[in-house]
Amino acid sequence: MMASEDKSSNNNRILLRVPEAAELLGLSRATLYALLAGDSQIPVVRIGRSVRIPLAGLQQWVDQRTEDWRRESGTQLHQQ
Repeated sequence: MMASEDKSSNNNRILLRVPEAAELLGLSRATLYALLAGDSQIPVVRIGRSVRIPLAGLQQWVDQRTEDWRRESGTQLHQQ
């Protein structure tokens, strides 16, 4: 499989590897692993020793963090 095919296939999968999730979040792998080791509440699925992150759960985690930030800061995001 070519690298370009591998990147496009991420759109069809529901479970991401940590490096893929880190790339989507704009974080380093090390930072995401540190978040996962702490109490980040990012959902994970463990398959043997492999760690996978559900794409839908990752999106929900981001949405929740954004909501929390808006509430704490009193900021409203403008809808277009």
